[in-house]
Amino acid sequence: MSRRTWPLQSLQGDAAAQGRPEASTYWTPQTGAAAVYGGIRAFWAEHNWENRQVGYPLEDEHDRTGRPGRVQRFERGLIVWTPQSGASFGALSDGNVLTFDTGMITTSDGLPLSGSAHLVITRSGDFTFTRHAHDSGFDNMDHVLEAVLMSPTGMAFTFTHQGHVEGTVAGLPFGTPDRNDDGIQPGNNPALANQFEDLLMPCSSGT
Repeated sequence: MSRRTWPLQSLQGDAAAQGRPEASTYWTPQTGAAAVYGGIRAFWAEHNWENRQVGYPLEDEHDRTGRPGRVQRFERGLIVWTPQSGASFGALSDGNVLTFDTGMITTSDGLPLSGSAHLVITRSGDFTFTRHAHDSGFDNMDHVLEAVLMSPTGMAFTFTHQGHVEGTVAGLPFGTPDRNDDGIQPGNNPALANQFEDLLMPCSSGT
């Protein structure tokens, strides 16, 4: 019987991957090794692998507890697969705190503007919205960052920030532009507390 092997592929930093078309094993010093395959792997691939929403896998996929389907934990969230609806993103949770992360955000029209958003919600409805924007170009830019958390029941929670970042032009001739716009917005929304149990289910976020 012949045996086929697949070479190890170097990724960003110290990360590496080894796989075949339908399955891959990913390894980093921080996360260790984990296999990704099937519907969860296809969904992860559609969303630009480790480079976007959830990062690298932290474990192999396994059966959901008390529910049909499979689930796999990644650095910044879950991917859940069910026979009824296929694969979708879920949130990391310890039962009382939910964490959502957009990963790197870029503009669809190619502007030299990037950023990220991070949202932490507690069972009591407290939230912390952390955001970052960066101008890597020549011109100054005003921007609006809007993160939308959609519950499985269809309720949308919107977190918005308007800001300004500076490009190279702001530092001419000898100054240093303020290229970054960072901040933390805390608050409380009773509706988040009311929807918390539903948000523990597979849900989605967008920007």
